[in-house]
Amino acid sequence: MIDLTLEDLKQFLSDGRRAARYAWDHYEELTARKAAHTLYGPYEYYIGAAIPGTFIAKNARNLTLKTNRKQYLMYELDSEYNPLRTTHVINLVHDSAYEHFELDGIQYAYPFVCNKKKIERDEVIALSYKDGKPYYYAFLRKNVVYVDFYEYVSPEKVFVTEYCYNRVSEYSAHGYPTDFDAPVGALNSPASRVCWEEEPIYTDFSQWFRKAD
Repeated sequence: MIDLTLEDLKQFLSDGRRAARYAWDHYEELTARKAAHTLYGPYEYYIGAAIPGTFIAKNARNLTLKTNRKQYLMYELDSEYNPLRTTHVINLVHDSAYEHFELDGIQYAYPFVCNKKKIERDEVIALSYKDGKPYYYAFLRKNVVYVDFYEYVSPEKVFVTEYCYNRVSEYSAHGYPTDFDAPVGALNSPASRVCWEEEPIYTDFSQWFRKAD
């Protein structure tokens, strides 16, 4: 189990705010990047198939080189098959786009209204990798953290530790008045922790081009 403290979770919030500022300050640079490869998949939340967990439906990972859908996600990749942006398309109209970028070794994605320097939702996605495998996936808002850590037990099994932290909620996840100094996992803590096992999910976009070949 990955063991985090309240200070660790507060650092996630700080890192998320810094990533959001970076995306805003570098908007023109990020949106100017040209894709070397493109994939299409079913419409999903956030960055879809780039999320390394069971949060999204299995069929969201059924990607193709073309699509006839009117509502879908478009994944634009660089020459190494790393995501540059994930675009939400609704009724054939580009609605919003998560711009992907790296900051201090962590992969982030931040959503803008398509073709505008306008924030779609003030939320940051963070992805960390270790030895080529997803290490954590985090969803970061101004005051809220959801983060899943992955420990690989075997080729068929990964142990997931999930933390949820809300630094402003009056009540804890268990319904008790929040004590913001209570340790992680306490009934009145602003941070809860749960663990489970699942099948590992990888986010290697190059596999779809190997299949095409």
